[in-house]
Amino acid sequence: MKKLTSIFAALFFAIIAVFAQESKSVEIDLVAGTVKSGLSKSIVWTTDSIQITQESRSLTGTQGAAGAVDVTDVSKPKLTDGQNFVFKTTSLAYPQIINIDITYEGTNYGGLVVGTARSGGKVTADPKCVTTPSTAENGTHKIKIIGGAQQLYVQNYNATPLHVTKIVVTCAVAGYVEQEEAQTDTATVTSMQEVITALGTRTKVVVLYKNLKPITKTSGQFFDDYMPDGTTKLNMGGYTLPADFDCYGTYSAADARFTVDSITGLHAFANLYLLKNYYESNKTDANILNPLNITEPVVVSGVDGNNVFVQYAYARISNDMFNEHLVINGNHTLKVGDQIATFTAKYNKSTSLTLDEENTTLVRNAYFSVEATSLGTITAGNTIKYKTLSSIRNIATQAGVAAQLPAGGIVVKDNNKYFYTIGTDSLQLRPATGVDLESFVGKEMELSIKGIIDYCNTADYANAFIVNNIKEINTNYETISQWLNAASEGEGEGSLKNPVVVTHSEYKNSKQYIFIGDATGGLCLIGATGTKIDSIKTGHVLTGITGKLDFSDTKKVPQLSVPNSIQVVDSGKTVEPIEVTIAELLKEEDDAINNGIPATKYANRLVKIRKITKTASWIKNNPRLFGLIQNNGEEKDTLTYSTNTLSAYHTAVFSTTIPMSIVGVVDFRCINANNLYSIYPRSAEDIKDDFDQPVISPKPGTYYGEELEITITCSDPAMTNIYYTFDPEIDPTLDECETYEGPFSITKDTTIWYAVEYGDRYSEVYSASYRVRPESEKVVSATWNIEEGKVLESFESVTVTFAGVDSVGRELGVDVTEVVSNTSSVQTLYSVAEDGTATAIGILPNVRNGLSITYSVAEDKGYNLVEGKLLKNGNYRIVIPQGALVFNPRRKDENGNSLPVVKSTQEYVLNFSIKNDYKEKVDPVEVEATFTVDPENNSTLQAISEVVVTFTDKTSIAINEMGETPRPDLWPFLNQVAPGNEDDELGGAVGGMSQPVAPMLCEVAEGAAAVRFYIASEFIGGATEITTEGSYTLTIPAGLIAFSETEVNKAITLNYTVKGSNVDVENVTIENIYTYNGTIMAEGEFQIFTVTGQNVTNMNGRLANGIYVVRTANSVNKVIVK
Repeated sequence: MKKLTSIFAALFFAIIAVFAQESKSVEIDLVAGTVKSGLSKSIVWTTDSIQITQESRSLTGTQGAAGAVDVTDVSKPKLTDGQNFVFKTTSLAYPQIINIDITYEGTNYGGLVVGTARSGGKVTADPKCVTTPSTAENGTHKIKIIGGAQQLYVQNYNATPLHVTKIVVTCAVAGYVEQEEAQTDTATVTSMQEVITALGTRTKVVVLYKNLKPITKTSGQFFDDYMPDGTTKLNMGGYTLPADFDCYGTYSAADARFTVDSITGLHAFANLYLLKNYYESNKTDANILNPLNITEPVVVSGVDGNNVFVQYAYARISNDMFNEHLVINGNHTLKVGDQIATFTAKYNKSTSLTLDEENTTLVRNAYFSVEATSLGTITAGNTIKYKTLSSIRNIATQAGVAAQLPAGGIVVKDNNKYFYTIGTDSLQLRPATGVDLESFVGKEMELSIKGIIDYCNTADYANAFIVNNIKEINTNYETISQWLNAASEGEGEGSLKNPVVVTHSEYKNSKQYIFIGDATGGLCLIGATGTKIDSIKTGHVLTGITGKLDFSDTKKVPQLSVPNSIQVVDSGKTVEPIEVTIAELLKEEDDAINNGIPATKYANRLVKIRKITKTASWIKNNPRLFGLIQNNGEEKDTLTYSTNTLSAYHTAVFSTTIPMSIVGVVDFRCINANNLYSIYPRSAEDIKDDFDQPVISPKPGTYYGEELEITITCSDPAMTNIYYTFDPEIDPTLDECETYEGPFSITKDTTIWYAVEYGDRYSEVYSASYRVRPESEKVVSATWNIEEGKVLESFESVTVTFAGVDSVGRELGVDVTEVVSNTSSVQTLYSVAEDGTATAIGILPNVRNGLSITYSVAEDKGYNLVEGKLLKNGNYRIVIPQGALVFNPRRKDENGNSLPVVKSTQEYVLNFSIKNDYKEKVDPVEVEATFTVDPENNSTLQAISEVVVTFTDKTSIAINEMGETPRPDLWPFLNQVAPGNEDDELGGAVGGMSQPVAPMLCEVAEGAAAVRFYIASEFIGGATEITTEGSYTLTIPAGLIAFSETEVNKAITLNYTVKGSNVDVENVTIENIYTYNGTIMAEGEFQIFTVTGQNVTNMNGRLANGIYVVRTANSVNKVIVK
């Protein structure tokens, strides 16, 4: 019994010892590490409870792929950038790792990322792994794993290496829970890092989180909410998700989850739907009554004064667009298609009127108040997605929706209001600003009417349709992009007017996929299942494309069935791929899937992506998905592809290290089997190395000088050598040739073949040809279409054509395409005397035509031309001065800045003569001629009827043309000079005036060089003489009398006095003729004439001041009216 008691006692203490030892710590014997060989070397340390492996294969650090493990000293492992330790328990008794201490040497502390999983060569940080890093010299990093882990990754993700001197691992029994420290206060935090700090060694902590801004991630059709760190899951605890809020919440380290306990403050929502939903669920929350920020953009779909309608996508709830009504407080300039990036909004619930105990009627729909000052960035030109209505009845459920009315109706007008009627149904139309409805009234045509359903939105009981756009439907589109844009607005039915090119045709997955494109977009035609179409191939040109494009679901692009009307009309054509970035493709994908914006720009289109590599390992936790990576500044953009779809290229062609360019059609959930937005190369030929190409300088061409220096450069960091040769039989990528070490010179015409070595790869062989010419060959010659020294009958124009090389070495007709003459103000035409003296006589206007210039004479430049031609006999010279010509185009430097213009450096001359029978009219010279006069000059006469002037020093004379109407500057005139005296009737002085009395005719007298001047009686009422007393002059204008072709008379004035029985010109008393208040009065009948003979009797009483001739039955008299 005593022995038995001892056995039980020993067993009891053994059991107590086992349960007392719930964890144990093990210091790793680093010296005992062993090196393992395989695809890459690793180091393994093993104890009875833990195994540690240092590895580098397929891992990535901050500088790219991780380097190989250094196995030279296993007792002091060096964990370099990207490498990691894998900790794994090997004991059934202690299956959980709960603590790790890693001591390092000096300041080689690295930068640790700790987690239980890896993705894409990187360890995913796990919030359950609480790391207390050290930066002290010879310090220790401490890692606490809340809840424990059977396997753990510790990665150095830092350019600084981690030089390890000691590792201690603590393991625990299954189900081990460390005693937690009680929480005594609530920390206020603004980040997950602060939450982890508040957690300490506990497994849960309650915090007040300020300005919590969640992140939502999508995976297919699933949406998950995360904390701002992007890894901690967020449980909203039944609340609608705000975009920025304050809350009390509980963080649980065991499942890395933050749960909202209560919301204490609201700052923003992603969209209006969430704000409204929060209001409906939490009407008692005072925070929801405040104006709140809306962080995601909306697009204006309609404007009616301060009533602004908007739409936006929220794929988490529906694939349809969400439509809301804003009332803007303040002035705004919003218009349809404007995107508003952000704004503040306050929700206002709908109002109703109670009719009786059971019935109510809607008065005003709910809306959001928005301050105009809160409107963020406005971007114009966005597409509106209109919902197609099948009926205009019962629109109450569509209030505020951007819609397209069904076709088949007619616009009518009643009492200055417009209505759209279909059968017995009618809907009032209210045109938006700038929309014309009047021209559509009463016309029977297929109409597209798009706008906003206003049902109790803009006013109480409103019921109308705000028309944004109205047009006759025309569905035969010029381009693919026009059709796509129309389809994105709900008009999917259509056809293509112009031919399109097949960019790729392939039978895959039991269907024929035919991608077509033009310069604006792409479409995909899909054949019937099981039907292979061999008659349509890549490069064919097709017509007869018809069908319906349906963008009701933007998460994929619409596809057309191969139409029966399709025809192949040509072959061998291509569409140039457009170059895009992965970032641009990802944006189109995101807009289509998450924002309801149709993928119309790139989807189904032939594109080219440059400078990309393949990911080293699979992504998105799916071994069938890999990525194509493109640098985007400091970021890297990744386009996902499926190895199932691109198996032909995944291993054999795609590279993880060598940059590639890929041409392919953008495959948006079309030909791939994984619902991806990706790229689909047509063959291996579409995938090429994409190293930077070499640049040879100067560019190939003709150069002038004794020698030309050549440089060949390549900026690609992978470049190892450049090889070149002058021998066309040598291939620089295969044969021995020159290695480029620096600039070299050539002195004659030369072709250079060159290639770049990129490690173990070579570029294609490039060639550059040069012509080396002496400076003396830089000459521009001129060819005139009139021969040098040519004798012409007349000159009208000449064309000169230029050829050769300008002063900077550019060849005319190749580099120079236009010659401009700057001679608009330069004398270019010269008259050349017999002694060779040249005198400039005028400007020649010019017209340029490429390398030719035409110079012409013109009347407005002072030339005496006959029918537009220069006829004057003589010798002539055209001179185009040095510097007067400019050779275009203007040169630019490497930055696109204009360089000085290149001008001509020589003078161009053409000599010619004009010989013909033409005698140029010479302006005669006015000369003083000796003459006698009958009656004599300065004589007194009783009457003046004629005067004869005899030129005593001339042998012949002629009378020049005077014209039919008497003019004092062309006709001789007899003029009366009125004496100065007082006017008794009118007062004031009258006198000193010389007034024409009678025009004079003239003729050459027979037998002498004499001219007879006599009164032109027909102009003064038939009078043949002047008898009125007074002083007179006879004026003979200069040039009237020609003495020869070169001489005419100077102006001649003769003076006479008439004394006789005449009427007093001031107070008419003879024959009772007188003036009174400007009216001529006389007894009996009389007529009044001007001195030029015009009968103005009927104007008596309204006569202008002047001298008049009054004719009575028996006399002719002069009267002054003043």
